[in-house]
Amino acid sequence: MEEADDTDIAENRPAGNVSPEEAQEINNNSEENAAQTKLSKIEEEETEQNRNVVTSPVTSPVTSRPQTRSKLPSQHGRPVLGRLGSSDQSRPQTQNGSRSPEPPDVLITEIYTGDNDVDDDVISDIDFENDVEVDDFELAGGRYETEKNEGQTLEDELLENALRSEEDYDERISRRRRRASPKPPIDIPDEDEWDTDLDSDDDVKTPHDPTGRTQYVKLCDRMGVVPASYFARHLTAKKITMRNHGLGPLGTRVIARILRDNITLERIDLDGNWIEGDGARYLSRMLEENEYIHEVSLAENKLGTHGAYYVTSMLLVNTYIRKINLSGNGFEDKDAEYFADVIEKNSNLRELNLSHNHFAEEAGEVLGPAIGANEYLDVLDLSWNHIRRRGAVAVAKGLAENVIIKTCDLSWNGFGPEGGAAIADVISSNQSLLELNISGNRLNTETAFKIAKALRKNETLRTLQMGNNPISTAGCIAIAKELNSNDGSVVVFLDLADIPVEYEFLRIQTELQEKRSIRMIYGTVLLSGNTPEDIGKPSVDPRKKNDPLFVLKEHIVVNDDRMGALLQQYDHDQTESVTTEDFIAVLEELQVPFNRQQLEAIVERLEKTDNGRINYGNFVTPFQNLKNAPEPVLQNPSQQPQIVV
Repeated sequence: MEEADDTDIAENRPAGNVSPEEAQEINNNSEENAAQTKLSKIEEEETEQNRNVVTSPVTSPVTSRPQTRSKLPSQHGRPVLGRLGSSDQSRPQTQNGSRSPEPPDVLITEIYTGDNDVDDDVISDIDFENDVEVDDFELAGGRYETEKNEGQTLEDELLENALRSEEDYDERISRRRRRASPKPPIDIPDEDEWDTDLDSDDDVKTPHDPTGRTQYVKLCDRMGVVPASYFARHLTAKKITMRNHGLGPLGTRVIARILRDNITLERIDLDGNWIEGDGARYLSRMLEENEYIHEVSLAENKLGTHGAYYVTSMLLVNTYIRKINLSGNGFEDKDAEYFADVIEKNSNLRELNLSHNHFAEEAGEVLGPAIGANEYLDVLDLSWNHIRRRGAVAVAKGLAENVIIKTCDLSWNGFGPEGGAAIADVISSNQSLLELNISGNRLNTETAFKIAKALRKNETLRTLQMGNNPISTAGCIAIAKELNSNDGSVVVFLDLADIPVEYEFLRIQTELQEKRSIRMIYGTVLLSGNTPEDIGKPSVDPRKKNDPLFVLKEHIVVNDDRMGALLQQYDHDQTESVTTEDFIAVLEELQVPFNRQQLEAIVERLEKTDNGRINYGNFVTPFQNLKNAPEPVLQNPSQQPQIVV
C-alpha cells in the first residue's frame, strides 16, 4: 500500500479512490499551475536584473517649483512624473492635526540597460514635437549616465537621437492632408567626397553655447557632413544666404535641426544646393516649428514631387512665412494639386514664385480656379513654364476673378491667341492688378488690338510688359493710341522689347510723353510699317522734325521744286555755288517757314567752297532727282520700295 502511495506521489497523481478521469484532470491542473508559478519567478528575476529606478528631483534654476518634463528617448526609458509618499496615509499628521506638506515632484525614469546593438527602428520613437530641449537640461544641471555610454552628457544623447525622429513626421502630415505620404530613401554620400572647411577644435568650448555653433559642429561630425563656416558665423544673423554651397540632403538635414530653435533668423536663401526631396522634408519640418523665419528661397534645388509634397504640407500649417521662392525645381502637372491647396487655403503667404518649372496645360487648369479663389497673395510668378491653350485660359480667368493680386508674371508660357484673348479680358475687368508681364507668349497682332481695346477702360494698371511677341507695327500703334486717348490711364511703363515700330508710333509716343511721364521700350524703328497696307507709304522721322535743315529738305521735296532754278539765277559763273546772302534771299523768296536766325543756322551747316560760297549743287540735285523719279513697279507684292532720304 505504501508502495502504491509512493508511486502516486512520484507520478504527481493523487492517492486514494478516484476515477481515472478525475485523476487526469487533477494532474493537468497541477502542471499548469506549476508552469505559471515558474514563469512568474523568471519574469521577476529578469525585471530585477534589467531594470533600475532612478529618482532625481528636477527643478528650475529660476524658480523652485518643480518642472514637468516631456518624455525622454526610448533607450533611456519613459519618464513618469510622480510624488514620493504622496498619499494621505503616508504623510504623518502634525500636532495641530493637519497633514505635513507634500514632498516635491520627482522625475522617475526607467533606464534601458539592454544590449548596445539596438536597432534604430526600435529606438526611433522619440516625439519630435515634445522632446526635451538640450538647453533646459543644461540649465537644470543634469548629467545622464548609462552603463553603455558611461560619462556621456545628456546633450550628446539628445543630439544623437534627434536625428532618428523623422518617422512620425510623415504620419503627421499624412493625417493632416489625408493623402499617402511619399517616403523617398535617403542617399548618404561617401565621406571621402566632402572637404572640411571648419576645424571643430577651434569651436566654442563653453558647456552652453546659445548660438548653436557647438551643436552644429557635433551634428556635422555625427552625420559625416562638412561644417559650413559661413553658416556657423551667421547663426545669429537675421539673414542667411548660402547659394550653391553643395549642401545636399544631409547638409540640409543638419542645418534644419539647428535652425529649428533659432529665434534671430528671418530670411534664408538656399538656392542651388540640390537638397532634393529629402532636404525639403527636413526643412519643412523645421519651418513648421520655427516661428521667426518669414522669407524662404529654395530655387534650383531639384525638389521634385516629393519636395512639392513636403513644402506644401508645411505651408498649410505655417502662419509666418510671407514670401517663398520655389522656381526651377522640376515641378510637373501632377504636383499642381499640392500648390493649388496652398494658393487657395494659405491666408498668410503674400509672394509665391513657381517660375522655371514644368507646369503645362493640365497644371494651368488646376491652378486657375485656385488663383480665382485666393484672397491673400500679392505677387504670383508662373513665368517660364508651359501653360498653354486651356490651361492658359484657366489661369487668365482665375486672374480676372482675383481682386487681390498686384503683380503677376505669366511671361514665356506660350499662351497663344487663345490665352491672349483671355488676358485682354483680365486687363479690361481686373481693377487691382498693377503689374502684368505677358512677354514671350506668342501673342499676335489681333491679340494686340484686343489688349489695346481693353486698355481703353483700365485705370489701375501701371506696368505692361509684352515684348518678344510677333506683333506688327500696326498693333504697337493701336496700343499707343489707346494709352494716349485714355486720360484715366496710369501706365508708366510699356515694354515692347524686340517688337519693331515705325515713325507713327514715335509721333504718338512724343504726344503721350508731353501729357504724362511714361517710359517705353521697343525694337527697331522702320521707315514704314511692316503690314501689307504700309507698303510704299512715305514716312517722316518725327525725331527730326525740329531740325531746320531736315525740314528744309522735306520742304524742297514736297512743296517746292523751284529752288534749283532760283539759285542758278544768282550763279553767274555757273559753278553751282552762291554767296551766303544770295542763298538766304532765295529761301526768303520761297517762303520757307524759318526766321532769320534759323536761316543763318542752316547756312552754317551747308557745304562751302574755298572762297566761302555755298555749294548748292550737292544740296539741291538729289532732291530734284527724287521728285522727278518714276513710281516703282513691284514685281512681288511683298517687295518694299527703298526710299532714300
